[in-house]
Amino acid sequence: MPLIPLLMVSEAIALAIGMVVFLVLLGFGITSVLLPESSGYRWLLAPAAGLAVLTLSFQWLDPVLPPHLVALLVFLLLTPLSVFVGWRGRGVLREGWRDLAGAGAVALAFFIALLQIVFQRGFFTLGGFPSDNVFIYIQAAQYLRDHSAPSLSGPLGIHNPGTYYLTTTGTSFPNSVGSLDAAASVLTGWPVYAVHEPVLALGLALTIGPIWFLIRAGLGGSWLTALAAGAVVATNQLSYWTIGLGFQQESLALPLFVTGAAVAAHAFRTESIRAGILAGIVGGALPGLYLPLAALLCICVLGCFAVHLATGPTQHRRQLLRPVVAAICAGAAGAAAALYVLVADGGLAVWLGSLGSRVPAGAISKFPALPYLAGTVPLAHIWELSPQVLGSLQGAAFPFLFVASGIVLLLLVLGAFSAAIEGRAPEAALLLAGPVFVASAGL
Repeated sequence: MPLIPLLMVSEAIALAIGMVVFLVLLGFGITSVLLPESSGYRWLLAPAAGLAVLTLSFQWLDPVLPPHLVALLVFLLLTPLSVFVGWRGRGVLREGWRDLAGAGAVALAFFIALLQIVFQRGFFTLGGFPSDNVFIYIQAAQYLRDHSAPSLSGPLGIHNPGTYYLTTTGTSFPNSVGSLDAAASVLTGWPVYAVHEPVLALGLALTIGPIWFLIRAGLGGSWLTALAAGAVVATNQLSYWTIGLGFQQESLALPLFVTGAAVAAHAFRTESIRAGILAGIVGGALPGLYLPLAALLCICVLGCFAVHLATGPTQHRRQLLRPVVAAICAGAAGAAAALYVLVADGGLAVWLGSLGSRVPAGAISKFPALPYLAGTVPLAHIWELSPQVLGSLQGAAFPFLFVASGIVLLLLVLGAFSAAIEGRAPEAALLLAGPVFVASAGL
């Protein structure tokens, strides 16, 4: 490997480790307090929980403070709790070190793989092809480095494309566009364009921890099963579409979506009010970050809740109301600032106006076919190769890859049925409700 890409890889890994440590210090304290019964597995949720807290902080405080000051304020408030809880529970870390090491290794490999297009170019800049990334996301983040977010009501002087974006389309993503980039740029000293792609890749890579938690704590799966699930997520074709198109909101929302679903399932099974509060905090960050995933989270959680009501004993059904009410209250309180912008300033109308419409802007305008969404690299590619002219090598490999793609889909379905047979029917419903909805929406 040439020296420059090798140095870039080292710099990207160092940046990622620094950001993960920052997020863990934000999220480990509240995760430990609200999930005391999850033992060593709660470390897997700490970075995503920290990201949720940071996202909510941006949504509430960006109108009055620049993002880096918001991040520092939350860091100073929550780090003492995380250090105190971590020191008292240091034995738990030793107990779950294998899960933490496995999830960390897969997440790191995922992060590096996502940034390959950047490394191959030899300099930190946007690897995605849409020019909107440079003229919207980067400009917005550059403006937010030393400004608070502009008010979305009343006349404003338009100073740069970032300001214009924040006062128009930005209502769909209340105070989330560019905030993390701006904070990372100031705190690290890196220019905004250099931190954008690593932040986007880190958001997707953080999904591995919540997935691992869902497999191990939610489904009772083995370490190897969790490793296989992490590998499937890390090779999913849609992840590489997302980073190639520069969709940062979707990337940051994905780990929060998976965390909210996993913690909600845990709250229902344990009847835990505190776990319900954590699910509400994480889910409450989604409406202002990426509203469609907030809606999809509600659908998945509703499927899990419905099976609990249908199959659980009477006493269990009554106890379910406690975590449900806790989650709704915590989520509504956290999302209040974003919901105000969505409702009062027209953000919700922008989302509703996009339903069923095709956007000729080079982006994904509707859900792709379910086999493509569920497949992995290079298996998913087979579903698009089938109607095309193939070379000799592609033609020879096509039957094997086609069968392998079918096996991956079969394993996903059989996994849900296996969970149901082993007494995890609510979690199986959680896993199936989202794909069923996506499949029906794509028809």
